[in-house]
Amino acid sequence: RADVRAYRDALKVIEMSRQGTTAADIAQRLGRPQPWVQQKSALGDPGKLHKPRGMEWWDSKGFCEVTYVRGYARTQGLYEEIAQGVDWEQDRVWRVRKEEGSDQWHLRTVKECPGRPGRGFCGRSLQKVPDSTHQIGPQDRRQAARTRPHGDWACAAASGQGGGCQKPRLESPAVEPYWWCPSCSWYACDACVQQMADKATSKQVAPWRPGECSQLDALVSDMVRDFSLPDPWRVQYTVKMNWYPDALSRVSPHRHDNWTLLLSLGAPRVLTVDRARVLMEDGDVILFGTQSHGVPEMPRCQGGRL
Repeated sequence: RADVRAYRDALKVIEMSRQGTTAADIAQRLGRPQPWVQQKSALGDPGKLHKPRGMEWWDSKGFCEVTYVRGYARTQGLYEEIAQGVDWEQDRVWRVRKEEGSDQWHLRTVKECPGRPGRGFCGRSLQKVPDSTHQIGPQDRRQAARTRPHGDWACAAASGQGGGCQKPRLESPAVEPYWWCPSCSWYACDACVQQMADKATSKQVAPWRPGECSQLDALVSDMVRDFSLPDPWRVQYTVKMNWYPDALSRVSPHRHDNWTLLLSLGAPRVLTVDRARVLMEDGDVILFGTQSHGVPEMPRCQGGRL
């Protein structure tokens, strides 16, 4: 995308200008006209740059070039050792929610509407009312929903969640927040919704737990050394594993406000990075930033991928 390339180069211009590189040298390195470089350099602040569509909400410090290293950790039996030696748990669907008019954001799990009696399972995501946040990828929302709260409802989950329901009957006092499904007008109070199971994904997850798998510990140490990462035993940052047990396991395209150094083990799987499709084979490493990324289904794939 031309707009993404221009944004990437403009960030480089500002960074190199701060380091004392001349406009002529920057223009030559980037292959950009010198007046264009001077214009971007004059801004002096990445926050003044126009962000490409789909990246409006993300921190410019999280953007970086994509770097690909083939065959970094191609070791016989490494995938099987880690997959069998780690205690996995079912992953849940998470959505990034940002406060309207603010840079504050948080993660929220998804609750599915069970559907009204006699109509079968619905499956649509429940919406919170009122809600001052809007969803960021996939399917970005530009502003928070404007649904007006009202009390003309009774909690449909009351009978299945035991005591503690905040609005078991229609005549019960109005409460906020509550949840509803616009598709079938199914309502539930917040207390009962919190007791509902989160929507599950098709993959398994686990954090890195030092001492759980010796080969994984050695791999983490190698990557920390080879890529000049902070010491994870002293600095708190995420070392997370996603396990795709079969070809139909997937994750939807999404973004993070940080850099990701991703190592792929096991069967070859496609990783989407913005509009590119990268075939990640056993032992390959890729570095990216706020670029949209995901793992689509790959029916012809044989075996799992970590």
